[in-house]
Amino acid sequence: MMATLEIPTIRGRIQEGVVLGPTTWFRVGGAAEFLVRPADAEDLADLLRKLPLEMPVTVIGAASNLIIRDGGISGVVIKLARGFNDIIVEDNAIIAGAAALDITVAEHAAAAGRTGLEFLSGIPGTIGGAVAMNAGAYGGDIANVLDWAEI
Repeated sequence: MMATLEIPTIRGRIQEGVVLGPTTWFRVGGAAEFLVRPADAEDLADLLRKLPLEMPVTVIGAASNLIIRDGGISGVVIKLARGFNDIIVEDNAIIAGAAALDITVAEHAAAAGRTGLEFLSGIPGTIGGAVAMNAGAYGGDIANVLDWAEI
C-alpha cells in the first residue's frame, strides 16, 4: 500500500483502509487503501486533476461483477454513487449516469413507453459497468442501444 501519498480534499467522502468485501455481491476481498466517493462529476474531475500521477486509480460501481483479492486494492478506489445516478427521459433518448442501476434504467424506459432496454432488467450492476463491458442478455446488448457516452 502507498499510504505515504496524500489524497486531495474533495466535497465527497474519502475513507482510508475500507474493507470492500462486504460491499461486493460475492462478499469477498480486502481493503481499499483509499475509498473515494466524489459528490458529482465536477468533484471527480477535480480529484483526478489533483491526484499524484503515481497514484493507482480503480473505479467501481455496484460491484456486482467484481472479485477483489484478499490483499485489497492499492491507491484510490473511486466508487460512483449519488451524483452519478440520474436518469433523464427525453423525447427520443434516455440519458443515464454511470451509477444508475441497469434495472432502474429499464424501469424508467418502460414507464416512458420506450422499448429496447428490457434486457437491462436481467443484468445486475450499473450503466457505467454495462457500457464498459458491453453487457447484454436475452438477445440485447449495450452496443445496439448506446448512442453516445461522455467520459
